[in-house]
Amino acid sequence: GSKKNAQPRLLAVGKATLGIVWFLTYCLVWGGIFFAVYPEYPYFLGIERAPTSSGPGRMLLSATELQSKLQGPEPWVLLDARSESQARASSGVIPGAVLVPWEALSVGGAPEQGQRSTLLQTAELEAQLALAGVNGTVGVVVYGD
Repeated sequence: GSKKNAQPRLLAVGKATLGIVWFLTYCLVWGGIFFAVYPEYPYFLGIERAPTSSGPGRMLLSATELQSKLQGPEPWVLLDARSESQARASSGVIPGAVLVPWEALSVGGAPEQGQRSTLLQTAELEAQLALAGVNGTVGVVVYGD
């Protein structure tokens, strides 16, 4: 009697285990392929890809890369694009960063009415960024919420 009941349970546990193993293998294989094919995908299973370029196509920097860019021979500019109230409410800005609230770089918009802001015209935008040290010759990192 109990051997007959144990076999279906053992079979169900075996099927569930096989399903979990199959799913994990599937995720690891496809995640590894994705990581290998797309160089802009910087992390997989805790592995950090070595940076290949810092050109315009690269959108993310690790903390290590950021530190090296900020301390390099031509230090990059670090902009904090949060509003002044957000910066005050948090622990402030990252040391060396320049607070340039996004409102100073945009015009219009009323979020409460579902309207989005747009960037300033090119000349105005360049003038605002120049005040923060952006001159077109060094890299720029922008962070915010």
